[in-house]
Amino acid sequence: MSLYRRLRYNLLKLRGLQGSPQSLALGCGIGVFAGIMPVVPLRSGLILLLAVPARANLLAAFVVGHTVANPFVVALWYFLALACGNRLVTSGVSWDRVQAVMDQIQGSAGLSGSLSALANVGGDIILVLLAGGSVMALPAGVATYFLALRYFAGRAQLTTAADSSENSAG
Repeated sequence: MSLYRRLRYNLLKLRGLQGSPQSLALGCGIGVFAGIMPVVPLRSGLILLLAVPARANLLAAFVVGHTVANPFVVALWYFLALACGNRLVTSGVSWDRVQAVMDQIQGSAGLSGSLSALANVGGDIILVLLAGGSVMALPAGVATYFLALRYFAGRAQLTTAADSSENSAG
């Protein structure tokens, strides 16, 4: 399936979701936050960790999170997180070092192998990536929440207006 078709399919999935506008919007915001954060093998866990206590729509969070972190842009998120993190944290980390870690993670067998590869990474690279990722992901997640809230609240008003007009006509 082409990237365009996948994006369109995921947008249609989002349009069809049921729930309160706040829950759906919060799910979208958490999804964008988790999608931008440089935590490839732990993304689903991060979504669950954030969405369940917040009572966000899990399906919205997973759809948006995995759409934002599609294979075509995940390297870009890591590169930007590294660039931002290197400006925030005094210990510099080179892109070659991050690439070597990513190769270890991708070459490992399953989640346990990925976690083992991450455990062998120095704390400085994790700190740099998480600091840079947070700087990018937090504003993007908050902006997505407000945009999605506006969309889902407007959709709810249209649905309510259509239902009331049907009831008054019948």
